Amino acid sequence: MPLITDLRDESIRPRHWNDIRFEVKEEFNEQSDDFTLEKIFELDLVKHCAFIDELAHSAKKQLKIEKGLSEIKRIWEEDPAANLDISKERSKADNEEFYKVNGTENIIALIEDHSAQLANFKASPYYK
Repeated sequence: MPLITDLRDESIRPRHWNDIRFEVKEEFNEQSDDFTLEKIFELDLVKHCAFIDELAHSAKKQLKIEKGLSEIKRIWEEDPAANLDISKERSKADNEEFYKVNGTENIIALIEDHSAQLANFKASPYYK
């Protein structure tokens, strides 16, 4: 049962399936209708349980990094917290319009937080 759970995990990507194909030295299509429990036994994937377990473990760690990167991207693209506080003002000298950045604390805090997260991701052995 753990083998089936590992194979069905949401973190398994095409690159992981390629690794499994290389390990078992067989070609198969995991997306096809004939990829059933019978096919799993035919491919003798049970012999490769330890490899698949380790692969699934790595895939879960990689997915965690992928989700973290997606969240950072989402914040910078969509979250109002990543917006600069800018106001339109007029010069006292010549009454010319200009834009003034009122505060950068939120941006600096995001940069610091995300820099630390990215450094942790990069240091991970699952970063590849």
